[in-house]
Amino acid sequence: MELIEILTKANEDKCSSYHEFLQNYRADLREIYGFVEGVTDPSYYEAYIANKLPDGWNVELYPAGNRDKVFSIFSEFDWARFDRHQILFFVDRDLSDFMCEERFENTNIYITDFYSIESNAVNADAIDVIIRDFTLDRNMNSELKQSIVDQFTQSLMSFQLLMTDVMSWILHWKKESKKRMDGKGPCLSDLSLDDIFFVDKDTCILKERPGGICNVKRYMHYKCGISLVGSDEDKFRLVKAEYLDKNNNFKYVRGKYLVWFACKFIKSVKIKSKRNKDRSLRFTVNFEENNYTAILGNKLVMPNTLRAFIEQYPLEFIRNYQAA
Repeated sequence: MELIEILTKANEDKCSSYHEFLQNYRADLREIYGFVEGVTDPSYYEAYIANKLPDGWNVELYPAGNRDKVFSIFSEFDWARFDRHQILFFVDRDLSDFMCEERFENTNIYITDFYSIESNAVNADAIDVIIRDFTLDRNMNSELKQSIVDQFTQSLMSFQLLMTDVMSWILHWKKESKKRMDGKGPCLSDLSLDDIFFVDKDTCILKERPGGICNVKRYMHYKCGISLVGSDEDKFRLVKAEYLDKNNNFKYVRGKYLVWFACKFIKSVKIKSKRNKDRSLRFTVNFEENNYTAILGNKLVMPNTLRAFIEQYPLEFIRNYQAA
């Protein structure tokens, strides 16, 4: 396919990121290209990739919009013309392990180990980094710091267990291709965890009436505009059993929900002041759900799978480029 034909098809598909890539692509540039889902994803991946590239090499990642669009762009490429090692694709795992989806193993597509990239930023190591690099309490004694990290680990596990019904209903909707009245799928951003839980003294607690509604099930259906029919209950029980069976290491809790919990937790931590009174940690930045992952950036340990992917694809391309 000639370049003009590729550009025409990109316009027809209204995929601006693919179009932009084709306009910028040059085979002779010392450039690694890639496609990600959202607008905040490039900063996460570029930091890790750029740190591994030799001097004189750059990485440029294009947000496609969502997971399906990344796969759609991947399918458009003529790999006889483009080098798979130079053009990369990054997607979140989401709940794909429960669905009958095509497997993309041993390809230039990186799929996160857990639900999403945010999931990698919510763990004991992240809390340690936050205390060390983003508070004025970085010099607290090691015993106190460890107690906070241990409490976080315990509270995070409790929160992930509390999320079982929420994630199981989301999985049920996905399996059943549930739609709103307007024909669109449920928007998970319509769910507010502040309506469902509150964090008190480092512990997440389920509210008796989420959002003023009798239970989580009805709250979720109301907020997302999904009708609840009689057969849903029996199907939900089967889906919940499958979710519990596969989720023994909590890899399928939505990353944005984990970030919500992490932000609530660190703000709820109390330590003793010099006058022996309880006070909150003193942060040098304001952690919120929309900046938490970006602030931590590449201060966290790179996932081993991502490290291996970078070695196998862009670094292999560079070695071949330099040897030519």
